[in-house]
Amino acid sequence: MSRQDDPPRRQDAPRQDEPPPRQDAPPPRQDAPPPPLLQKAARFLEKAKSLKIAKEMRSKDFWAGRGLALAILAGGMAIALLLLLTGRSVRPQEVAERSWLVETQRAVFADVRPSLRVFGQVVAGRQIALRALVQGKIVETWTGLREGSIVRQGEPLLRIDPFPYQLALAEARASLAEARARLKEMEARKEQDKIMLTRAKEQLEIRRRDVSRSQRLAKDGNISEQALDNRQLAFSQQAQAAAQAESEIQVQTAKIEQQRAVVERLDAALSQRQRDLENVLLTAPFDGFLRDVKAGTGRFVSPNDPIATLMDAHALEVRFNLSEKQFGELLAGGKRLKGQIARVGWRIGAETLFFDATIARSGARISSQTGGIDLFATLQVPTVETPLRPGAFVEVELPDRLYKDVLRLPERALYQEASHVYVLIGGRLKRRAVRLVGRDGRHALLKSKEILSGDEILTTRFPEAGEGVKAQSVPFSGSK
Repeated sequence: MSRQDDPPRRQDAPRQDEPPPRQDAPPPRQDAPPPPLLQKAARFLEKAKSLKIAKEMRSKDFWAGRGLALAILAGGMAIALLLLLTGRSVRPQEVAERSWLVETQRAVFADVRPSLRVFGQVVAGRQIALRALVQGKIVETWTGLREGSIVRQGEPLLRIDPFPYQLALAEARASLAEARARLKEMEARKEQDKIMLTRAKEQLEIRRRDVSRSQRLAKDGNISEQALDNRQLAFSQQAQAAAQAESEIQVQTAKIEQQRAVVERLDAALSQRQRDLENVLLTAPFDGFLRDVKAGTGRFVSPNDPIATLMDAHALEVRFNLSEKQFGELLAGGKRLKGQIARVGWRIGAETLFFDATIARSGARISSQTGGIDLFATLQVPTVETPLRPGAFVEVELPDRLYKDVLRLPERALYQEASHVYVLIGGRLKRRAVRLVGRDGRHALLKSKEILSGDEILTTRFPEAGEGVKAQSVPFSGSK
């Protein structure tokens, strides 16, 4: 192979044995034209390369390797030309405007009193801790003394050993009988002293008359002075005896008063012993439900030991919380909350039990967590056998304030943060501004100066809704 067939080598390529150029050497100038000798050498090399390619194309090997590719290319071009000549022309079709099927509701302005629904919890309006009234050993319990049992007023729950209290009662009766007998004795002695006082006074009067006669006789000299002195001495002794009898009566009167006080004290003690004996039997003070039962046969209890907790079945209440806004709306109507009727629903699985309730009072303070106000409503439970118990979660429905001349629409009819709705006029949607004034469950209460009574208001919510959108009304299937 001649040297001319070798591919030309670039003049600026560095040789393998040449050292790399210095880093600090200045770069060659790019804008200077190459020398004429180098230009002639480059043209010569390009001409030699063209002659080599033409020589290869004249050879059989060149066409043998590329004939198949050229045939495939030609066949594809022929098929494309045939399709272009025989194919149908496609014209673009015009897209028809879509008409949306929507639900509408006719505008009706009316006075509406919605219901305010909140959740609450059933609580015991009255509950007491049952405790033993006397101490002792429990010797008997009734079947009603069980956790969750329903008891009636006066129903026995347990009995404490009565023997010590029977003995104390007998001793109190004996002491009282003894005191009463002593009082009778004192009263009899007083009566005797009164009789003796009466006799002493009679004798004193006789002695006084005797002294008077003796004094007259002594003046006439009929009796001696000694006889007069003896009669005067007898009179003085009788007067002393009468005074002593009168003093004894006063002493007996004081003793009788003391004994009467003793009798009264012993009588009170007897009543206490009788009551203690009655209190060995613990009974239910009112109808209710039992919880936290801690008593059993054989246990020793004292008046400070709890037996159970009794919740009044006729004093069940519902405690629920109203926000400041809800509380203000209820008061805005000018009605007092106390005495208003509420409806309470308790859901048990698929069934809901309803009870009437009356608002009784509000809480003592505002909740620091919710900022709302607690209200208490007394449940009107028809019978103590009701399954409702404290702790149940219920829904409370209260009558809200009265909204006059408002529209009541489903919430889905509102667009853009409840600022407007759409009405259907002539098959097109038109925007109308509204103002939200209240809610009734899942419905909104609206005021509007742009909506007329009888307008068809869009109640179907879809993203394409807007001014001028074509729509067609279908019967309304939503809740009223």
